[in-house]
Amino acid sequence: IAIACAFFFFQIQEVLIGVRTVTNILKPLLYGAVIAYLLTPLCNKLEKKLHKAFAKKSERIKKMLSFVAIIISLIFALALVWMLFMLIIPQVWKSIMKIVDMLPGKIEIVSNWINNMLRDQPELQLYFDTVCKQLETNVDSLLEADFAQIIPGISGFLGGISVQVIGVFNGFKNLFLGFLISAYLLASRKLFAAQAKLILHG
Repeated sequence: IAIACAFFFFQIQEVLIGVRTVTNILKPLLYGAVIAYLLTPLCNKLEKKLHKAFAKKSERIKKMLSFVAIIISLIFALALVWMLFMLIIPQVWKSIMKIVDMLPGKIEIVSNWINNMLRDQPELQLYFDTVCKQLETNVDSLLEADFAQIIPGISGFLGGISVQVIGVFNGFKNLFLGFLISAYLLASRKLFAAQAKLILHG
């Protein structure tokens, strides 16, 4: 045990990378399991109502009705996710625009407060003016810089944006695969339940 603990301690970085890799691979399965677990009560209720409405139909029709119950449950979940996105995204955008609109006024208030505070402190006022002039110089030099000098900064900025875009795309991909896996799990839920009872009571 001591050797295992020492190995884990000294190789913790590699262990964390391995755990993160396995987690990323299993994300669609985890999403699917959670979605199927949440939708199982709704799916069971829909299936029961459909079977009750078509009680005299053949087993083939009843299997089709079970499939219809799964489709309706998944459509309900997708609609719920879409509604949440439509509620959250406009609010986030509105908050960002509000912050952007308020920023100039807040900067002016802070600047006036600093000027009033430093009015009786000439040394601090001189230091503050020096810092402001240095910032202005840096901004002017950045604006007047050659395009070749700006390219590395632009590349880094675009690289950061691309990483975020890829992350969002992977999130949607995992969610889509999760819905597909949840459909399979919902379709096989009775078989899994029977196997679980067999294992527990066997």
